[in-house]
Amino acid sequence: MSILITIRKKLIEHDKTITWLSKQLGMSRRTFYRKLDNNDIDLISKVSKILKKLDK
Repeated sequence: MSILITIRKKLIEHDKTITWLSKQLGMSRRTFYRKLDNNDIDLISKVSKILKKLDK
């Protein structure tokens, strides 16, 4: 679950939520958590791209 903690910290820095992130990905929060628990590499790479855009 360390990936989730990292994601949440980045989102908090930018005043965003998991709900906001899941909407950006076009899925529900429930699906987001399920895919994250299954270590979906495609999801993790998409999340990484979105978080990098926030840092700019």
